[in-house]
Amino acid sequence: MLHTPYTKEDAEELERHIRQREVSCECIGLDQNSDIDNASHIKNKIDQIMRDAASRDISEQEIALDITGGSVSVSLGMFAANMAYDTLMQVMIPQQKDDNGRPVEGTKSIPRKIELRNQESD
Repeated sequence: MLHTPYTKEDAEELERHIRQREVSCECIGLDQNSDIDNASHIKNKIDQIMRDAASRDISEQEIALDITGGSVSVSLGMFAANMAYDTLMQVMIPQQKDDNGRPVEGTKSIPRKIELRNQESD
């Protein structure tokens, strides 16, 4: 899980929650000054994650790239990685929104898969 210094506590709390479900998760810090505004830095971080996953026999299909709340550069870096690897890309969608389309505080969100690859038609 990529995080900035600002989101570190939230990321670590989410990591603990995920691990309780016996799902592998690892927090990786981003440099606030150089990474979050550079899509190629994000893509390079994900390349390293993918190499590490392969060395642990974790398949690309077992990895989810979640672009929820990321900056445009982070989202673009993840998009580029998703096109290079066979990973799942998703965004968390709030189950309830207010009249302005913002999430209602205290409500849950659900993952929505983002399909970007061309689907072959029959």
